[in-house]
Amino acid sequence: MLASPLAGAVACHADDGEGAIDDASIDESSAHATDASPKDAARPREDAAMCESVPTIVDASYEDVPDGCASYHLLPCGLPRDASVNGCWLDLGTCAASCGGQDLLYCLLVNCSDAGIVPDAAVILDCTSCNGIAGRRPRGLHAARVRSRAPIGDYFASMAHLESASVRAFRDLERWLRAFDAPARLTRAANDAATDERRHARAASRLARRFGGSPPRPRVRRVPQPSLVELLEDDAVEGCIGETFGALLATWQAERASDPRIRRTLRRIAADETQHAALAWEILAWGASLLCAPDRRRVQRTLEGALAALERRPARPMSETARRVVGHPAPPEERRLVRQLTRLVRTEALLAS
Repeated sequence: MLASPLAGAVACHADDGEGAIDDASIDESSAHATDASPKDAARPREDAAMCESVPTIVDASYEDVPDGCASYHLLPCGLPRDASVNGCWLDLGTCAASCGGQDLLYCLLVNCSDAGIVPDAAVILDCTSCNGIAGRRPRGLHAARVRSRAPIGDYFASMAHLESASVRAFRDLERWLRAFDAPARLTRAANDAATDERRHARAASRLARRFGGSPPRPRVRRVPQPSLVELLEDDAVEGCIGETFGALLATWQAERASDPRIRRTLRRIAADETQHAALAWEILAWGASLLCAPDRRRVQRTLEGALAALERRPARPMSETARRVVGHPAPPEERRLVRQLTRLVRTEALLAS
């Protein structure tokens, strides 16, 4: 059986009461995912058994993401033989094993385009992670480029980008849950969450602009519907771990941010994100009951890998002034929050074998 570590943590929704502004909405015109086969460029090398397959950080010329949310890793032996490639996107297991132990949110092949994987190109992964409040990332989300260099503005610009992208994530989730004939309460909750995330994006955008930031517009590649086990892997990483920790972090910040407007905004966001995290655990419990034992173990490994990545990730570099204003925990406090969450999840969230 599976138990949610957020059982009973239900809070009221509340509008922010402020006037409408430009919405940091998703890019609905994103290109369709390619059906190109990965067999040319990304197949494992014939001499893979002789190769020391240790991912290495690629030259800094790739490091064009000043918000610290991405890094680029070269796989010297190519992709593992059991890797699953969908367009330019890799399965979560391969990402987790190849991205250097960061708090992984997603990864994709750099030498790839809408036309498919570039033949004979080096296998370089764009591994994206962000420390801070984040919504549920949709499959096919491109990395953000936050460039204002205003620390507090950038913090909320990154948050607005991720919350805005979550609108698409929950729309997709609702559609995919319907396709798998999920209970109506889950599809309704996914629809409600999309509305919440749009409100979060607008509130975060206001904070970003107030502090000199400029929220980037999310770009999302259209992807095919995942299998049930793939949907549950995404749910485990993005919802059960990502949104659960995001809700915990938002709750912490809502109590400690020195700016009163930030506290009010994060208090409302924290209540919604707690509900979204609870929804993720409910989806995982429902879906796991439909899987065969090997697929349940696969989802369990993904959940455990996401927890391990959360434990290993470095603290977000921030000035003390910015940290105090936004209420972000100092590194020792953040590690303590992570330990508390991972201990609770490992104690209560168990998938039957």
